[in-house]
Amino acid sequence: MIRPMWNRWDWSFDPFAELRLMERQMNRLFRDVHGRGTDYPALNYWSNENEALLEVELPGVSADDFELTVTDDVVTVTGERKDPHEAENATAHRQERAFGKFSRTLQLPFAVDADNVAARYENGVLRVTLPRRESTKSKRIAIQAA
Repeated sequence: MIRPMWNRWDWSFDPFAELRLMERQMNRLFRDVHGRGTDYPALNYWSNENEALLEVELPGVSADDFELTVTDDVVTVTGERKDPHEAENATAHRQERAFGKFSRTLQLPFAVDADNVAARYENGVLRVTLPRRESTKSKRIAIQAA
């Protein structure tokens, strides 16, 4: 007896499973071609009502090779990670780390007091404290009862 491969009452059959698998493989292919994920450098960002904290991973980048700028509510990290083997004319057989110019911009939910920004770069991680500008903080208003 020949059994059909697909039974119309078999609810476990997923016609889009193969498409999702192909999408994952294509995403992996393009990620590997570019040598990095979607955004470089990777960053983490937290905020509370008084400040924002930013951590940016910059392994292999000298502190002289990147710049941090703050304008109102926009923080930008730009720079370049140099290829240490470029001058040697060596042939790369596998290159998973990306080299070249980069730029990441993050818009915060409040304006920053640029005069009091603190930044520290240690072990390839840039840590930035971005205090909120006083004029943008909400103020409690006293209400007089009649």
